Amino acid sequence: MSLRLTCVRALVVGAVLMPSSATAQTGSIELGVDALSVGGDFTGNLITAVVPVRTLRAGFFVSDRVSVEPQMAFEYVNFDGFDFWEVTLGVGSLLHLRRRPTRFRGYVRPLVTLNVSDTGKRASQIGLGAGVGGKIRLLERLALRLELVFGHAFGNEEFAGRNDLAGIVGVSFFTR
Repeated sequence: MSLRLTCVRALVVGAVLMPSSATAQTGSIELGVDALSVGGDFTGNLITAVVPVRTLRAGFFVSDRVSVEPQMAFEYVNFDGFDFWEVTLGVGSLLHLRRRPTRFRGYVRPLVTLNVSDTGKRASQIGLGAGVGGKIRLLERLALRLELVFGHAFGNEEFAGRNDLAGIVGVSFFTR
């Protein structure tokens, strides 16, 4: 329980403190939504497709090549009398491969997540992941974002550990 509490505190501190210091350095913020998420686990037991919006995110540039990105995702399923909801809080860091924005700007993204869900009893699960993707500039302040993400959710009393692979399509708006 203390590891879980420590990770939750780290997520909260990162999400609350980083934006204020990062914004002061460059003044640019990337606001985005991930409009399509398709993925599954490696056992073949679970495949998901979520449309139109699954994840809300805000990226705060700390340098020309690095941004810190808190994100939140929500999912609710009601199927044949079965109710399920899950909230995912995460903090990632985009490491851009090019210093200046161009038509295509690739990146890699390490990520820490906390999933909180309810399937009759509340439970949480901590995860680590990494993504590789790119931003394709559509307009001066608008970009299409494509990413392939691998994640591992650690097992605990409520959930078994699992590995996930997902493809994500999103849209980003830049304040400057």
